[in-house]
Amino acid sequence: MDRSSGRQAEQLVAGPAPAGADRRRRVREVLLDQFPQPSDLEMLLDDALGQVLDQVAEGKNHTEVCFKLVGWLWVDQAGRLRPLLAAATRGRPNSDELKSLLAEVESDLSRAKERRVDRGPERSAAPLLAADTPGPPPPTPPPPGGSAAVRAAVRRFAEAYDKPERQAQLKYLKAHKELHDILHDLQVEEPRVAEAADGRAAGAPVPDDIRMALEQWGEAAARAADNTEFPEAPPDWVADFAAAVEDLTGSDPAKAARAADRLAGLPAAYQGEHDAELVKCARRLRAAELVGLLEGILAAANPATADTADLRKAVVEFRRLCHDLTGLIRDHNLCQKVNDALQAGRGLRGTGATAAVLDDWPDIRGWLGELAEPPPPAVGVSYRVARVMKAARAYEAAPRPTAGDAFDAFDEKFADLFFNTDKDLLKVTNGLPDAAKTLETALERYQ
Repeated sequence: MDRSSGRQAEQLVAGPAPAGADRRRRVREVLLDQFPQPSDLEMLLDDALGQVLDQVAEGKNHTEVCFKLVGWLWVDQAGRLRPLLAAATRGRPNSDELKSLLAEVESDLSRAKERRVDRGPERSAAPLLAADTPGPPPPTPPPPGGSAAVRAAVRRFAEAYDKPERQAQLKYLKAHKELHDILHDLQVEEPRVAEAADGRAAGAPVPDDIRMALEQWGEAAARAADNTEFPEAPPDWVADFAAAVEDLTGSDPAKAARAADRLAGLPAAYQGEHDAELVKCARRLRAAELVGLLEGILAAANPATADTADLRKAVVEFRRLCHDLTGLIRDHNLCQKVNDALQAGRGLRGTGATAAVLDDWPDIRGWLGELAEPPPPAVGVSYRVARVMKAARAYEAAPRPTAGDAFDAFDEKFADLFFNTDKDLLKVTNGLPDAAKTLETALERYQ
């Protein structure tokens, strides 16, 4: 939703703002609203103008970055602001404010062009809408990197990325993602598998599409298991899956119902195992070491050209995942420490024990404090962390008769935080194999 509520009332109190200043404010607000994460804005700027956000606008927080970015855009509304608003509108088609701003800018640019034509060729080549462009001058662009600079940056990254131990973890990561995805697909198709089993029990053959899907999943699972860290000890479910498929599609219809039940139980029993392996492999990647090297590629490939567009896009996405992965692993580790320390408090449920009774409470508060201070470029505290911190303060202040309820409220909110932290960690981890493949393809022509 666009941040437009209260705008008219504010203007009645403060008086109308100059047209240029008011529009800059509106652009800043809609960018903050529609692209609330630094990575969102980073990808928008790269897609629209091929620019690196931190080389165009730096700031202590996301709001300040947006403020400086708008000033940079305003210097060239035809070459910068309009393309960025157009890209933003394509990316957020439900934003009426973005559509309105794009229409206003295009209208003003069109009128300015008509005035220049009417006044003849002697008119100066000052920036369009110069009266509305008091923003800061654009930063001095870095010298073109050229092919040699890009190749050198790619070579430095490849030296770290291609280390055998890191490639091994990527291999295991991909294998566990494939196994996880097979179980997910099986879970999605469970109703149709059950229906096929009912038909088979009645003497009908298993439909060809179900049979072929099950056979293909079995073959894919066997291949993926061979690429795990311990191929000699594949996950138990791979053999169970193959045996159940054989019973379902075999010559004895009496085995079909039991086979379908065994297949239906596999996702719930084993997906968590692969989730844990995915996170373990992702930790071993040491993604933080790669972020700086990826930044080096982007710097060498700046300013962007059509020749480096695919490379930059792949690098930006993989860098985003590496950065997010680093932060989420940190958050997971802190949550794990808090969770372990809270076991004592959970054992005292029903006694009304206050925070002062818990020996580990100072450590718990310290770890929560670290969660509330995410490393840059993260901005602000997530609402889940804020809820936990508020509940922790309430527990600290609770007198003995109500301390038990306060602890339960705190523990419930912390459990939600821990669950969603791991959910986000798994989501990022799941995205790494495909992003790595795209990056490797993009890097090939520079090696």
